[in-house]
Amino acid sequence: MAAIAVRLDALEDVTALIETTLVAEPPLTLVDGGAIASSIDAELDELRTISSTGRQSIAAIEERERRRTGITS
Repeated sequence: MAAIAVRLDALEDVTALIETTLVAEPPLTLVDGGAIASSIDAELDELRTISSTGRQSIAAIEERERRRTGITS
């Protein structure tokens, strides 16, 4: 039995990858999002930013277009 245990791969590389990818305190359900740490993937970071500031971005575009076109509604 001990001979088998010695031959097992402890998977330190996989453990390190998981530890750096997941946040320290993930949400209880994956539906809530936020389980993956920031700065792991640039596209994911961009999508998170869009998700959290989407309404503000649309409002800014609407305001800019109102000023540009002179149309108030």
